Amino acid sequence: KKHGEATLSGDSNIANKSYDNLINSKEKLFAHGNCGKKNLIELLNHENDSVRLWAATHCLHVDAPLAIEALRALAESDSILGFSASMVIEEYNKGNI
Repeated sequence: KKHGEATLSGDSNIANKSYDNLINSKEKLFAHGNCGKKNLIELLNHENDSVRLWAATHCLHVDAPLAIEALRALAESDSILGFSASMVIEEYNKGNI
């Protein structure tokens, strides 16, 4: 959530620090195997768009159809998060993710 708020407000220092925390959190979730993956999938329903974007991006290799569905919903927004979701879908379809 903090990463998304910092991104939207243009605070790159906080966004970068938050990104590092997100990566550590993702690694911890994946270290818990299926339970961690299940928890990541649950974040696809989070109330915060930035949390859903992050979760969907990292769910692409866990449950691609579900992740793409979440990304498409986010991509409908005119915000930077919507643009990011569109780019994630595009890069995934190109095989870059």
